[in-house]
Order: sequence, then structure tokens, then C-alpha cells
Amino acid sequence: MPAFRIPAFLSLVALLVLGCSLAAPPASSSELPVSGVSPLPGNTNSFLFPVSWTGENAAKFEIQYKDTSIGTWRTWLARSAEEPNRATFLGLPGRKYCFRSRAFDGEGKAEEWPAGDEGDAQTLVSARLDSLPMASKEPPPTSLQETPVVAQPQPQLQPQPAVTFSQASALCKIIPLTGSKRHMLFMISVITDRASIFEIQYRDGKENRWRTWLRRKPEEGTTAIFIGLPGHTYYFRSRAYDLTGSPQQWPVNEWETFTEVAQNALPNQEGQVAQIVEETASSGASPREASVGASPVSWVEALPEKVPSWLFLVKWVTRNADRIEVQYRDGEKGAWKTWVVQKTANLGSAAFSGLNGHTYYFRSRASDGRGNRELWPENRDGHAKTTVEVQPVAQQPVSSELSTVHFGPVPVRR
Repeated sequence: MPAFRIPAFLSLVALLVLGCSLAAPPASSSELPVSGVSPLPGNTNSFLFPVSWTGENAAKFEIQYKDTSIGTWRTWLARSAEEPNRATFLGLPGRKYCFRSRAFDGEGKAEEWPAGDEGDAQTLVSARLDSLPMASKEPPPTSLQETPVVAQPQPQLQPQPAVTFSQASALCKIIPLTGSKRHMLFMISVITDRASIFEIQYRDGKENRWRTWLRRKPEEGTTAIFIGLPGHTYYFRSRAYDLTGSPQQWPVNEWETFTEVAQNALPNQEGQVAQIVEETASSGASPREASVGASPVSWVEALPEKVPSWLFLVKWVTRNADRIEVQYRDGEKGAWKTWVVQKTANLGSAAFSGLNGHTYYFRSRASDGRGNRELWPENRDGHAKTTVEVQPVAQQPVSSELSTVHFGPVPVRR
């Protein structure tokens, strides 16, 4: 073999080796997923505050928080890179919170958690405890500035000289709450009819006074966020104002619905706060159609304290319903009896025949054609009550409104 070919052969081998090394370089650290929680102010004067994060080469993010008084990291959110990189956190007064993040690539490879005990960002909640609860229809912090005020004493209702019902009466009803709340933050939704303004009040079971929580036009939103304290029971009631400013009567049993916040309720559980705040903000002026908005709801309109006639009109209101059942009870210790069962429009009425000196209670429940049925009201007095008090006078005219009269044993229409 000629001598000049050996160097050429060696050069060819070197080029091949170099080419192989260039074709498969070691993995670059810049291709690994990275993330971080954006800095937070040292102090925040709102219980609810926004937290955001950024990342690169990431398909998914996991966000954790730590209450420094407890010292345990908890998963708050798990979101894909296509989902919003901002969420709302609920903190407790006087607590310092730390946040950290880690990213995952498309193959599931995870970034290491940041070193240190304080994560990526920290803040101290300096809001006062006496500013709870709060209401919002928008993501905080700018809209969560309402604080409760002591309710003004309501005027005592006087016996009315005649039974009158206005077709223009404004109505408001709270969607019933169910069960004990495992979370400090939950939604309150109302249904209104012919209302220019509605008002919601709450009462802490550990206190004996009503506080105005929310006063709003229906077009400004009929769903709001309530923040309660662990171990407390909250009662709610509502009323509407018509265009003349005349208010609806408060419920006969003072409250419409109630719920208890569990003793071990946590401020944040797997992103629940962020989900509730975002869904409430996106709901606009109506309750969420996928949940409370599509449920059958009904109530019996308030009655005067006393009626001066043995025959009087009872009205009810329904939403999302095709059938209504109305029951009555004679006296505080009487048993509930079905009075009317019928197909229904949004408004309905019937004339009730009572006995002089008797007090009657009324309640209703609605159902739709899909098998959904409303629960009976939680308070034992139902939706409305009145006492028949007929004076020994000449025969009384019967109102032209009394178009449907049920005497004696009431026929049930199905």
C-alpha cells in the first residue's frame, strides 16, 4: 500500500468520529422545563390576591403553597401550559404564605423544586379579621372591598285593613345551600323578579344580629362569593326593592337558608378558590347555568301578618320548573298537607279558605321534566304564614282575584 494513503485514511476516521460527536451532543440544560412564581408584595391587605407564574419548555405546571405557621407544602394547582398562568389565592389574616412551582415537559420529566424553605415568592396577609365576610362578582383584589355593616332595625309590620296583592311586587330568593362546607369560600346565588335592587343579609350563628352583606342591582350580578370562618354557621336572607323603592318583606322565619363551615375547613384545597372565583367572574349577571341556574326553584310569596277575610289569595313563583306542589299547615303544631299539585308557569296563585283565629303556614317545591326536584325549605315555618282575623261585620265582598278556590278537603290536581 502506498505510504501517502495512510494519513488520508486516518483523516477520514477522524472526520467520522467528529461527525458522530456533532450529531449527538450532550443534552442541553436549556431544553429542560423551567418555571417560577412571580414575585409578590411583602404585605397584602386583601384575603384574596392573585398569584401568577411563568415557564419555558413546559407542558404542565404544579403550584404549591405553604402556610409558614404550619410548615407543610401543599399542592394548590395543576395546570397545562395552555391554561391561564394566573389564579386567585385565599389567605388567613396574619399568616405568611410561600409559593413555589415546578414544570413538566411533554414526556413527563419534572423540574426540581427550588432550593430553600421559602420557594419562589412570599407574602404576608395583613387584612383584618373583622373585614370578613366579603362579596365579589369580579376577581379580586379590586372588587373585594365591601365590609359588613350592622343591619338597621326593620319596622314592625302592622295588620293591614284589607287583603291586597300587587302584580308589580318585587321578589328575591336565595338558591338553597346544601350540607356543610369543607371550604371557607363558597358561592351565594339569587333569583329575582321585577327587582330594581336586591339585598342579602347574613347572621353568624355565634351572634344575634343581622348584617347587610350585599346590596346590588340584578344586572350587576346575581352570584357572589362569601367567605366564612371554620366552625361557624351562617344564616342568609334576602329581599328585593321595586322601582318605587318599596321593599319585599323579610322571610317569615327570619332566614331562607343556612350552612356550616366545617371546623377543619382549609382556605385552599387543590385550586378550589381559583376555580370558584373564575367561574363566578365569568357567570355575568346570572347564576352558572351548569349548576344552580338550571335547577327547579320555587317559593310562596310573603303574606300579611293578618288577613281580615276567611278567603285569601296565595301566590307562588317558580323558575326552571314544569310542576309545582304547594303545602299548608294549620297551626305551629299541625302537620304539613298537600294543597295544590299542578303544572306551572313562572307565576301561579290559588285562593285558600281558612278558619277564623287560625294561623296557616305555606311552602312549595318545584320539579322539572328531567327528574330534578327541589328540596322543601329548611326552616320549619316554610315560605309564608298568616293569621285569619275576621271581625264581626257585614258580609265581605270577595276579591275578583280569587279565581281558583279550594274549599274543604282540597282536590289535588296532577
